[in-house]
Amino acid sequence: MKYFFISDLHVDFYAPLSRNVSTLRKYFESFFERNFLPADACCIAGDIANDYFTYVEFLKFIAEKYNCVYVCLGNHDIIMELDGRFGVDREFKTSEEKIAYFITEADKIQNVMLLENRIANGIAGCMGMCDFKYMHSPAASEITNKMLWTTRWFDGRHWNYMKNDCGRLWKHYDSVFRTLSLKRPKIMMSHFLPIEFEMPDRYRNDPCSNFFYFHGAIYLENLDDGSIWQAGHTHTAMKREFIDAKGKRHLLLCNPVGYPEENPYAEYGLRREEFVVEVE
Repeated sequence: MKYFFISDLHVDFYAPLSRNVSTLRKYFESFFERNFLPADACCIAGDIANDYFTYVEFLKFIAEKYNCVYVCLGNHDIIMELDGRFGVDREFKTSEEKIAYFITEADKIQNVMLLENRIANGIAGCMGMCDFKYMHSPAASEITNKMLWTTRWFDGRHWNYMKNDCGRLWKHYDSVFRTLSLKRPKIMMSHFLPIEFEMPDRYRNDPCSNFFYFHGAIYLENLDDGSIWQAGHTHTAMKREFIDAKGKRHLLLCNPVGYPEENPYAEYGLRREEFVVEVE
């Protein structure tokens, strides 16, 4: 069975903020032609849209293109209203409310499975979170990383998720990663990246680089040999093999669309065709 892996669609950067479904679908069609490839199933690792209406309408659209679509949430998907530009006619008081809304709406759409702390058909998924442990310099610390996230980072400013309690958020997703990986899915999806994907050199000295990653070796070791971990968040396409401490091999995939001015394939010379993968 062939799966197409993709993430970081940011559809509302390519389509107008509209409540007219026919207008949106016109843009969705051209977006699909530019960025997607035929397969039996599609796995989307988060960041479909900031706007809740665009998000749900895109799920309805993409469900018509594949036999099954698996989705996990991204950090942009769960933001509150952003400067009056997104979600202006529906109020979510918390990110939890927005997540619950998406799950309810996705459950109504045939062929779509929104995997937030769920597993279906051997595929597990959740948004994930950073663990604040990556140190970009000797002077960095978990405490300073958490303060920067809370006061200056996009998520800390635009989420209202678990009251934006850094420790609580990571504790939650650490537990979710452990639980899901112990079920040994053939495909694990998250928006945030295991550090085992490796960090591009241009981000290593950035004080905000740790907000994309978590240390995932212990979860990867729970998976079977030949498993796939798909992630997103960074707008750099990556495809590599990781061998865990037990000698098992895992395929790591990140295929972001990114923003209109970006070229995610440039850094490592990849092509979107390389993200159509045969999975038994």
